[in-house]
Amino acid sequence: MNGAAVDWALGAAMATVAVIAGRQLRSRFTADSAAHLVMALGMAVMALPGGGLVPGPALRLGFGALAALLAAVRFRHAVMFGIMALMAGTGQAAMPGMTMAGFAGGGGPSPLLLAAFGYTCVFALVLGWRLPAAEDQSGHSCEIVMLVSTAVMLLPML
Repeated sequence: MNGAAVDWALGAAMATVAVIAGRQLRSRFTADSAAHLVMALGMAVMALPGGGLVPGPALRLGFGALAALLAAVRFRHAVMFGIMALMAGTGQAAMPGMTMAGFAGGGGPSPLLLAAFGYTCVFALVLGWRLPAAEDQSGHSCEIVMLVSTAVMLLPML
């Protein structure tokens, strides 16, 4: 699979999450649906060529502020916004061929990036396992798609 196919697949995943979250917001407003919509839009902006219309430092600051705001209320969403802030700190989109030498300090991937990748993979598996018992299955599904998409966007950074 080439980089363009990955970009299109990520775009389709983000569009799907945005549509589901938007539909949920129209029927009843929940913090989870709002967070999913913001995450999907933020990931889509980061996936645009050249980082999109919003510069990396502004995205990083915005995602960091959302992480701090949600830390006490929705810890799992705070962690995801923190990971997105880390990803936005590169100033470029998470595309194949991108390197993170600034974060890795030279020899290999940074422990922080490895931890972010591990978190997204393990938490996606946990949510997938718990999906049949979830009260809000579409919300859980959105989270799983966001986690897998984040893991895919982190891969070129490792």
